Amino acid sequence: LHQRVSDHPEFEPFTRDLSISTFRSVPLQLDMSGTERDTYLNDLNARLVSHLQAAGEVFVSNAVIRGAYVLRACIVNFRTTLKDIEAIPGIIAAAGKQIDAQLRAARSMSDGQ
Repeated sequence: LHQRVSDHPEFEPFTRDLSISTFRSVPLQLDMSGTERDTYLNDLNARLVSHLQAAGEVFVSNAVIRGAYVLRACIVNFRTTLKDIEAIPGIIAAAGKQIDAQLRAARSMSDGQ
């Protein structure tokens, strides 16, 4: 899983240890920097974890590493296949895009008012 998210342009990998991999969703066209970027990514990824847990297709928890709110995947079920692992980045990326679009729309509305 860590290799899959490392190769995916919409993820930033953090740690890999035993069965745990941590990473976060980072939109491709994110035009923010510094504290604004960090705050946005933490909010995006917190909402993403909640969304994924509620949807039930993929279960991840969270961690905070060096101030970054990240997704934490722990693969321990012996029935997990490579096909399962390969599906995870796509599922998370699609949800991340949806949440990013919602957040950006909300920001645009608040900026315009």
